[in-house]
Amino acid sequence: MIGAAAGAVLGGFLFGSSGPKIEGPRLGDLEVSSSTYGGVIPVGFGVQKVAGAMIWATDIDEDKNTRKEGGSLFGGGQKIVEYRYFANFAVAFGEGPAGGVLRIWAGDRLIADLRAGAGAYANHPKYRFRIYLGTEDQEPDRLIRHHIENSNDFDGEDATPAFRGLVYIVFEDLPLDEFGNRIPPITAEIAWAGAPQAVVNDTAVLSALSYSTSFLALDAVRGQFYFRKTSAPASLARVRIPTMTEEVRVPESEISGGNAFGPQVVDPDGNIYGTIGVTQSAFIKVNGDTLQNAGQVSFSSETQLDIVSAYTLAGRIDFVLALGFLSAPARIFFADDLSVFWAGQNVSTRPRGVVAGISEFGFCEAWFAGAPSIVLGAPTATVSILHVRLELPFAVNPITGTPATVKPTAITLTAASLGASQMTIGNLCYDEQNDRILFFTELDSVSHLLAYSKANGVEWVVPANGDMPRQARFRNGRIYILRGSTIDVRSADDGSLISSQSGFTGTSGIVRFDARTGALYTPTSGSGIEQWLPGRSSDDSALLGDVVTALCERVGLTAADLDVTELTDEVHGFGIARQISVRGALEMLAAAYSFDAVESDHQLKFKKRGRSPSRVIAEQDLVP
Repeated sequence: MIGAAAGAVLGGFLFGSSGPKIEGPRLGDLEVSSSTYGGVIPVGFGVQKVAGAMIWATDIDEDKNTRKEGGSLFGGGQKIVEYRYFANFAVAFGEGPAGGVLRIWAGDRLIADLRAGAGAYANHPKYRFRIYLGTEDQEPDRLIRHHIENSNDFDGEDATPAFRGLVYIVFEDLPLDEFGNRIPPITAEIAWAGAPQAVVNDTAVLSALSYSTSFLALDAVRGQFYFRKTSAPASLARVRIPTMTEEVRVPESEISGGNAFGPQVVDPDGNIYGTIGVTQSAFIKVNGDTLQNAGQVSFSSETQLDIVSAYTLAGRIDFVLALGFLSAPARIFFADDLSVFWAGQNVSTRPRGVVAGISEFGFCEAWFAGAPSIVLGAPTATVSILHVRLELPFAVNPITGTPATVKPTAITLTAASLGASQMTIGNLCYDEQNDRILFFTELDSVSHLLAYSKANGVEWVVPANGDMPRQARFRNGRIYILRGSTIDVRSADDGSLISSQSGFTGTSGIVRFDARTGALYTPTSGSGIEQWLPGRSSDDSALLGDVVTALCERVGLTAADLDVTELTDEVHGFGIARQISVRGALEMLAAAYSFDAVESDHQLKFKKRGRSPSRVIAEQDLVP
């Protein structure tokens, strides 16, 4: 009996028992119904909440995930199959141009708050969308263009509609599990009379201080960033982003032995990495929980750092990318213990930039750049790019001391190939959507923005001025560029200009970009450590006279044909979402705002009711 029981236990451990396969709910129809021709395009004034009408959609995407629960060393267990669904579609709201979109609802769930007073974390990154305000020069959306140009009935470059003059929003991979696995009705609060508003939030510090403008490490996942306080005692300081308040300072004497610590990057576990001193030729790791030194590596002076991660069955592995100064040595370390993973190679005479590339299951990539000039930023006939691919297994050969799974590729980019004699390279950024690096280059002293991929080389190059946030990772097909007090947004597909928004402070300090929220952070040279929120809008109302004039112009009247001087009321929101004559629309406004219209002296004059009488007729003067 004992032997039988022991055998049963051992057999269960080795071979397990198989349970029935469990399959989650699955949609039988993945098609999407869209709008029909002949629908009314709403016209709005002021601020209005408008229900959207679907104008484009793909079939619903199905994501199948299979996992096993239970079982043993050699099998068994229960297989569980789950399905998730995602939707790509566009929704129109009315005739443009609009000043901005303030809030967006999916069903009864608020999924975006873009008002000027909303914080950086008011919008969850899982809701990916792009807003088009209905201008007459807006370009086709990249997702719509991709699907149309890859369809069987594609008939040319101009086949993708830009929906010019129409306010619409494109949703990409909207998760449907929280909406009953169906596309929810989309509603948006449109600021027809609004205007782009540059939101600048300053950091509330614990006490007066001076700080370095050269260092800032962003921990977007935990909603915080780090900067270097230079006034005595020099310290590492942490700021909570939701409130933009400094919450803690740790003296450098406790972190780096009194040497200057310049925070650069934060790994997924919240640990901070940065250089120490000027002559120490080293960088250190600071524990994100205790803010104490967690390791130090001797490498090079003025090291540039970044973090890249790869995913395995055992979990995530983080690597530190390091680019040194003299001869621009590139090296890769395990982030866990700072041991060398790849001893690396020299890129060129001097460094120009390093950035993490694609990060997937089983592999990740890194990019390094340098130039053959000892003068930083000087133009040269060629520049050097080093692309490094790290693949499973992430192990070092105990005999050779090098990982066989690292595949470096040295690339020489010539100015001549771009039609110039000299060029520059610096501040590498990464386009996640297209798996490309981005950088500014001076081609014979003319500034250009360039996109480069491992597969195709130079993808595009366009004239552009400004600079990108340091080592920025751009999502959703849009590139953010700082140009003085203006932030330009360009398409990651071809570099074309999408929008420009002015009114920001401007900075000579380092700038970091949060791809999750679209916020930028910078220790400015004179106005404090700031957060910038582009893409926000004011909720301005419209003047009644402007609304009446706009309606009358639809039937051929001009401003000279009208007298609206008495219509000074504010219209907080007025919309037309059904077929109606201009006269009918004016009658609705007249009932709400108490005015009449009369024709006099070849003008249509709009007069307010309830005014003081202009003449009193006595009773005896009336004819019986």
